[in-house]
Amino acid sequence: MSTVQKTMMTPPSVPQTPPKVVKKRGPKKKTEPKTEPKTEPNTDSEVVKEEAIESDSPEEKTDANNTKKPKTATLSAKYKKYVLYSYYLIEKVREVHPEMDLQFLETAAMIHDTVEQQTAFVKGFDEKTVANSLKLKKKTLKDAEKLQTKQINKTLTKIKRTKDIQQQKDDHGNLLAILFPKTNEAIDDSFILQSTLVINALNDKSKHPPQNKNKNKNNKTTTQNNNNQDLVADIVAAATTQSTNTDDQELEVTLCTIQNKKFLTDNQNNLYHTTTHQLIATFDPTNNHILYL
Repeated sequence: MSTVQKTMMTPPSVPQTPPKVVKKRGPKKKTEPKTEPKTEPNTDSEVVKEEAIESDSPEEKTDANNTKKPKTATLSAKYKKYVLYSYYLIEKVREVHPEMDLQFLETAAMIHDTVEQQTAFVKGFDEKTVANSLKLKKKTLKDAEKLQTKQINKTLTKIKRTKDIQQQKDDHGNLLAILFPKTNEAIDDSFILQSTLVINALNDKSKHPPQNKNKNKNNKTTTQNNNNQDLVADIVAAATTQSTNTDDQELEVTLCTIQNKKFLTDNQNNLYHTTTHQLIATFDPTNNHILYL
């Protein structure tokens, strides 16, 4: 028979800890407060140095960098060019007409308005629309110029063919209207009246009035012309004789009709009686006025 062996299990050995010793505390001892040694106040130079050191601290630098100033709105270079050119044109007009108040033009061009208003104003510029408007304006002016040129030529022809013409002027001698009594017609268009061609035609008309030209010449008209020539010859001879006795200068006169009246006139626009040969008036060809003496 087999024998059973009995084994005894022994527990592991645990190290024993020494017992804790509790120390009893006694009453706290009173300790006197520590006093820091007194130091003299810093001088002004030391204060300045400390302030400089504090201002150079990295913390303050980072704070200064983090605080950015707000950006002010500015007009773009593309739009600014339009505003500046508008102001340039206004100044050029002011140089030519310093008496005019052109503030309304600066307001219309928004020269002194905000950036937003100036931007909106320039954006409203449509080059194609403005070009079409300018093209139409040029065509209108060209048509008006053609019409006025036609009217000027018509007026020149009428002045040359009409014998009786009157000029209406103001106190300063400016032409206000051209009157044609026979047809009761008056021309008061300022463009026609200011034309140098019309003014020269009127001056030539007053200096050299047209003479009557009859196509059918008969004995009566021939005799009348001969009488007129004899009369002029006699007057010239008498005037020449008179001037020779006074200052030995010849006086040339011609027979003319002014305002439906016949006179003898010399080169100084003096008017003489046709029969007595006496000086009775002077003639102003510019104003078409007779001043009787």
